[in-house]
Amino acid sequence: MAEQQIDRKQVLKMVEIVRQNIKNTRQNLHITQDQMATRMGIDLKTYANYEQNITDIPISRLFEIALALGADAALLVSDKDTMLYQTLMVVLNMTAPRTTDKECNNKE
Repeated sequence: MAEQQIDRKQVLKMVEIVRQNIKNTRQNLHITQDQMATRMGIDLKTYANYEQNITDIPISRLFEIALALGADAALLVSDKDTMLYQTLMVVLNMTAPRTTDKECNNKE
């Protein structure tokens, strides 16, 4: 049985979805490319090249980007409906009041 070859157009489409998810999440959280680069400890040009599809994003950088955004890396590679939900959850989590350990212990 002959092995099926990977459809390169499909791969490129998937890569573009990831880049768009990263960019959309960053923009929805009002984070600049410069802030992302600073959070990740890389040059602005390097980060911008990731978003602009000039440079491939290494898998380790994808995880760094997710951490810098406060997002789940798995959802950065998901479809747009899931990404919209994830962005909303990140925003809500950032704005929700935090419960301290002391408060949790007092409730028990």
